[in-house]
Amino acid sequence: MNRRRIVLIVSAVVLALIGTGVVYSYINSADQRALNGVKAVSVLVASKPIPAGTAWSSIGQYTSTQSFPESSVPTSSLKSTSAAVGGSKVTTFAVSTGQVLTSEMFAATAAPATGSLQIPGDRQALTIALTPKADVGGYVNPGSDVAVYTGLAQTTLLIERLRVLAVSQAPLVGLTGPGATSPSQESLMVTLAVTQQQAQQLVTAQNHGGLYLALLTSTSTPLSAK
Repeated sequence: MNRRRIVLIVSAVVLALIGTGVVYSYINSADQRALNGVKAVSVLVASKPIPAGTAWSSIGQYTSTQSFPESSVPTSSLKSTSAAVGGSKVTTFAVSTGQVLTSEMFAATAAPATGSLQIPGDRQALTIALTPKADVGGYVNPGSDVAVYTGLAQTTLLIERLRVLAVSQAPLVGLTGPGATSPSQESLMVTLAVTQQQAQQLVTAQNHGGLYLALLTSTSTPLSAK
């Protein structure tokens, strides 16, 4: 009796395993039948959330490839990480897990709007106003290198060398009486490429004393730097 019960239990387990295998095989064959008769394509799919601003060059760590019927995916779907998207492009929004990646999801990083000024990457553009006698006789031009002197307490060298980005003229303002603005009185507006510390020095000196420029050559060395 006990032996017959053991045989029945073993038979039930075997039948259960066979049934599970049949179901698994049927599901896989159903997936294959669904693709039969249609062209399947492999596309990139987000395997985990992709943050906005993720560079295309790093997209591989967020994606995997999956096969879908060609008619079910967008024509702009990306097929692999070697697609010609451009390493500098980034995702314009967060991408959810399971989402098919398309070329429209990526765009070039937007550069700060600086107009025609060519500002070095680690510098800021700051404009100072100079009196007509402080502009080296009109020889200061975009691309010039200049030293900046100030007369806060006494005339001293404030900054040894700065690059001029732009030069323009504007009427002098705030003058009354004998020094009132006239058509011949203009200030020189000089835009310089500066660090944050240099910008603070120039603004303080501009507000409390005059600024003067000295035009430099490529080998010029202001006296205090020697």
